Amino acid sequence: MVFKKFLSKLISKDDLDNWILKAEKYLDEGNYQKAVECYLKAISENCMRAIDWANLAYAYFNLEEYEKALEAINKAISLSPDNLEFIYLKGMILYKLKDYDGAYKCFIEASRRIKNSNLYELLGELSLKFKKYEDALNYYLKAYKLNEKKIDALYNAGKLYLLFGDIDNAYESFKKILEKDPNHECKRIVKYIDELFEIIDKNIYEDIIRAVNLIEIGNYINALKFLNKIISIDKYNDFAYYYKSVISEIFEEYHKALESIRKSISLFERSIFYAKYGDILYKLNNSEFINAYKKSIEIFPNPYAYFGLAIYYYKKGDFEKSAEYFDKLLEITTYDVSKDSDKIILYSLIGKAETSNNLKYYEEALSYLDILINKNLDDIELWKIRGYIYFKLKNYKIAYDSFMNVLKINPNDIDAIKSIIVVYEKAGKYDEAISMAMKLKKLLDNKEEVDKIIKKLMNKEPTNLEIYSPLLNVPVIYCKIDKVQYHLATLYKYININPILAYIYLFLIENLNIIEEIFDEDKLKSINNLIEYLKEKLPVEMYKYSESPENYKPNDEIINTCKRELAKFGFIL
Repeated sequence: MVFKKFLSKLISKDDLDNWILKAEKYLDEGNYQKAVECYLKAISENCMRAIDWANLAYAYFNLEEYEKALEAINKAISLSPDNLEFIYLKGMILYKLKDYDGAYKCFIEASRRIKNSNLYELLGELSLKFKKYEDALNYYLKAYKLNEKKIDALYNAGKLYLLFGDIDNAYESFKKILEKDPNHECKRIVKYIDELFEIIDKNIYEDIIRAVNLIEIGNYINALKFLNKIISIDKYNDFAYYYKSVISEIFEEYHKALESIRKSISLFERSIFYAKYGDILYKLNNSEFINAYKKSIEIFPNPYAYFGLAIYYYKKGDFEKSAEYFDKLLEITTYDVSKDSDKIILYSLIGKAETSNNLKYYEEALSYLDILINKNLDDIELWKIRGYIYFKLKNYKIAYDSFMNVLKINPNDIDAIKSIIVVYEKAGKYDEAISMAMKLKKLLDNKEEVDKIIKKLMNKEPTNLEIYSPLLNVPVIYCKIDKVQYHLATLYKYININPILAYIYLFLIENLNIIEEIFDEDKLKSINNLIEYLKEKLPVEMYKYSESPENYKPNDEIINTCKRELAKFGFIL
């Protein structure tokens, strides 16, 4: 606030004391120390009027001698108690003395007649300090209305709109600011909101689900097209990079897979991203894979990290450690709704059977295997697993049938042919085994190897052929999210990094009727309660974020509440 000296309109300059005239001259020149000296001379001659005391207070104010300024302005008010400009100046002095309550009362009283943008801006600041948020918003808007150069007042109004959950008015306020100052600090907020609106407008969440479905049926090239399209619109889409890493891993392009999964992690640290990071590091013989799995579990216990560790220890021959991780995996998959949970459970039950020599785990694995086969009757690997399990259970008839199903799909599958030879050998059907070996001979370049097998079969000697455990050649395992999971996972990301986007996304979830696709009553109740909870809590977080986006840290209570409720929807954290 810049005050002009208070001028007397009641007494002509001819009637003024010489010291008063000199003091006013020094005030005009901004020589406040000289002005004070002149006023003090006038006081000694008893020439001071109310306006002179106010001007003395103003001089002291500019010299930052606030206690003396307060004494002077109180004297002025005692002589002229209805002068609101004196009260305004007193408010400024009290403000500098950090007597905010006293300053606020003075400003309120002064504002009854004084319509001043600086005054309204100060009232906005103090109303905010006293948590009178609606008053603060109104004062900031009045300040801007009187003086459109007061963009800080409009910025504060925009932030208060966020506090009230009014995204539209906040956004409009920030846009007005950028028209006047294109590099204002609100630019980042507007940029993120604009980007999210574009993402919403282009329905990229539908493309994510399309990509996941294409990967599932092995149409990797078209899946990549969708993923690249998503990234061109939303360069922060962590799931797009995750699925790109999955495709690269399937093609055994592990360095490309590593690049993509690192990008995912850099955008948002999810447990499943670190699990995939561990998978890829392991295939690259990088010893850091164990730390990646442990980091994944630290973020949120999930079957993908436990499975990676279980397979590692199984291959290492440490069956006790392997069984421990298979157990942990089976303990937490009961509430997993991801489409590949049956496959993870299948491999884990096989793992339990082979690390404990308990054949009942094989029997239980068959129930999950049947579910998977019924989804895709042409999945060769699943039929091989079925043949392997029945072979281990010594049910050679069904083992044979299973491997024959493989040959119906691919008559030249060498592994299936070798497995049938082993089944025949175990069943004592050497003629049939020899016949199958002859077929194998036609397919292999190394005829001598097959001739040795045939010779042993003819002599009824052990061929030493084996049907290897599926655990030695596990396919790429990954999280296959559905539409509900994707939206909830995205909401969780925004809650952690940008509550303004989270608040917008909340209403997107409602408008898209996402929750109507949740058919479990307990989960539906949980998500409805969570949405109402976030509507209440996020406005404060939005205000905090707008105060300092680069230093924003989410509220621990909100994060823990989200973790607890969203964990019911699979391993998306």
